[in-house]
Amino acid sequence: MVMWTALAWILTPVLAIKFGYLGVAYATAIIALSSGIPVIIVHRLTHFSISNSFAKPALATLVMLMPSLFITDIFFNLIVSLLLFTITIYFLVGNQLLVDVRRFYHVLVKKA
Repeated sequence: MVMWTALAWILTPVLAIKFGYLGVAYATAIIALSSGIPVIIVHRLTHFSISNSFAKPALATLVMLMPSLFITDIFFNLIVSLLLFTITIYFLVGNQLLVDVRRFYHVLVKKA
């Protein structure tokens, strides 16, 4: 968080003065691209699977996107997208999805 705050405070004014409105967009893009740095650091420390963390949700998102391009009713689009994403993630991840949902629910109940 400190890194992103510093980048925002430094890059945004400098690039805005140099490039105007586009400078703000450039600064935002650079800050967004720097989001990969914590992932690299955490991966080195914990050796988690990047493919499980990124590839499976990305594939489910692509499956969800396909019918969304053709459905114009926003409510129906939301329902279809939610169902497709959930079913695709379940097929990719298996019962681990249910375990994670239960774990998340129990954490929410404890905080309430």
